[in-house]
Amino acid sequence: MKFRDWSLRDAVWSAKTNLKGTGVTISEFLIKSRHKIFLAARQRFGVTKCWTRDGSIMVLDPEGKRHRIATMSELSAIP
Repeated sequence: MKFRDWSLRDAVWSAKTNLKGTGVTISEFLIKSRHKIFLAARQRFGVTKCWTRDGSIMVLDPEGKRHRIATMSELSAIP
């Protein structure tokens, strides 16, 4: 689905955390290279520690620090 109104899109995206445990998921379209990085991050850190926001890939490391990932080398650099 493509939103015409950014405020509506942001409201839906913010509310998606309420779907946890329901079996319903909302995912963001990523270009092929970012999708590959996102899948690698999920495999390394787990589904609950990786997410996307406005096309950026975010990872929560074991110490609880957030990292914005754009390349595989940035992903590899996270302890």
